[in-house]
Amino acid sequence: MTISEIQLYELLASKIGRTEAQGLVEFVEAKVDKKVDEKTNILVTKEDLSNVKVDLIKWMIGTGIALASVMVALMTGMVKYLHAVN
Repeated sequence: MTISEIQLYELLASKIGRTEAQGLVEFVEAKVDKKVDEKTNILVTKEDLSNVKVDLIKWMIGTGIALASVMVALMTGMVKYLHAVN
C-alpha cells in the first residue's frame, strides 16, 4: 500500500473495522488501477507521433511526385497540341 492508501485504511479501520477497511481499500485500488489502465491505452506516445510524422512525410512526397508527373504530362500535351495547330 502507498501512503495515501495507508491513510485511507487507518481512517476507515477506526470507523468500520480492519477487515472491512482492507477490503474497501483493495476495491478502491483495483478500480483506480483499472481506470488508469483504460486511460493509458488512449494516450499517444512519442513513438506513435513519430510514426504518424513518417507516414505524413511519405504521403507528401508521393503526392508531390504525382502532381509533378501530372504537370509534366499536361505541359507535354499542350506543347504537342500547339505544334500540331501551327
